[in-house]
Amino acid sequence: MKKIILKGFHFSFLPIIKRVERLSYEVTFDKSAMYDLGSFDQFDWNKLIGVKANYFSPRKNSLMVGWRWNITKQCIQLTDYRHDSEGTALYNDNGILDIPLKDISKPFKIEIYEGFIEEEKHGAVIGICLRIIANNSKTKVERKFFDLPTLLKSSKWWVINSWFGGNRRAPQTIKIKIK
Repeated sequence: MKKIILKGFHFSFLPIIKRVERLSYEVTFDKSAMYDLGSFDQFDWNKLIGVKANYFSPRKNSLMVGWRWNITKQCIQLTDYRHDSEGTALYNDNGILDIPLKDISKPFKIEIYEGFIEEEKHGAVIGICLRIIANNSKTKVERKFFDLPTLLKSSKWWVINSWFGGNRRAPQTIKIKIK
């Protein structure tokens, strides 16, 4: 399916309305994901796809993949982007994976699943895992979180649809292939 964020909008069309036990998608950007907002808003994180505990709120108990076009580095940056039960946004603002311009149209895989996490203080605990595999498995990033307990209470999560911004709406139509 192609996710389309129309110029002047935040949200993508067509919506994904389903529940999953595990999220596993192959994602491909194209050059429409390269944008210039001409302000500090360039560094806001857009949301690619993710999961949430509550159908009505992606801003509580959620885990997503954030993305942005880094105009200086000429790459798409990806990061883990989550909200705790209070709605506080938690993310790595430096990004966790860069997709250089030469690889922008190559597919990569995103997985979100429940799994065991080895944790020094608590031993093996169940947590939420995010895995991003880019460029035919040459680059792999994995993040593990056990600070999203409400997400763990449900055996199924709601899928979060893609959207553009932070503060600004899409400056052009952006197309992202998600399958």
